[in-house]
Amino acid sequence: MYFIGVHIALTCSVTANGALAAFSHSAGLATALYYAIESLFLSALVSLLIWLLPSGTSLVICSYILISASLSLLFILSIRADHK
Repeated sequence: MYFIGVHIALTCSVTANGALAAFSHSAGLATALYYAIESLFLSALVSLLIWLLPSGTSLVICSYILISASLSLLFILSIRADHK
């Protein structure tokens, strides 16, 4: 679990730096909005997973990691396709 947490923290910090680079003139507001939207997404998705999946297992965290990684990969591939 610690290993996963470290990677999530590193990914989030690198993502925020890249995503907010264009908003350097209002970095505080952009950072606050970015993390507010991210926490809303996280809360909604994890709440849904907790409601749908059996309790007492690690399926919730595994499902969240799989969904987040898949969405990230899809977004990266779509951005690369737009730039070609």
